[in-house]
Amino acid sequence: MKQFKILIIVVFLCLFMGGCKSNSIDEAFRKRYPNRNYELVYINQVEEKKIGLFKAPFENGNPGIGVAIFEGNDKDGWKVIDSYSYYSSSKVIIEAERIHLDKKEGFTILYGLIDTPDITKIEVTDKHGEIIVGNIIDTNWKRIWYGIAEINEMKVKAYTKDGKVAVEVPYKDKE
Repeated sequence: MKQFKILIIVVFLCLFMGGCKSNSIDEAFRKRYPNRNYELVYINQVEEKKIGLFKAPFENGNPGIGVAIFEGNDKDGWKVIDSYSYYSSSKVIIEAERIHLDKKEGFTILYGLIDTPDITKIEVTDKHGEIIVGNIIDTNWKRIWYGIAEINEMKVKAYTKDGKVAVEVPYKDKE
């Protein structure tokens, strides 16, 4: 009987303190997003965390894209520590959120969907003026991309295979 009381107390403490860590990344994701229409399509290790990009349904019926930041490991378990999602009808979705990858807190993850096949390269300019090439990933859903940088303002360019700028943020008038 004493062991049963201890088990009940441990379970209660796990629930009370924000939930126990999950055994897998997928299980941690399902705790945050139990609706099966949310679907992880990409996971990658970045510094001390893992990032996951996911399909996110919106009220208008269109799928947007989301990013989830996972903390933990396979031995001790996983937990979603941040997540965001975004929808836009543009051909290249560009969104940014602040993230904490390690002890530093100045990183931003820029991410989105690419709904046009002619985009072959995405560049992000960091706060020092350096160019960071975004990762473009083909998934069984859509083409997605992300880049991680320290930024003061969003500066992103998407290029076609012939080197022309197709999308630029901030927007610049073409002359």
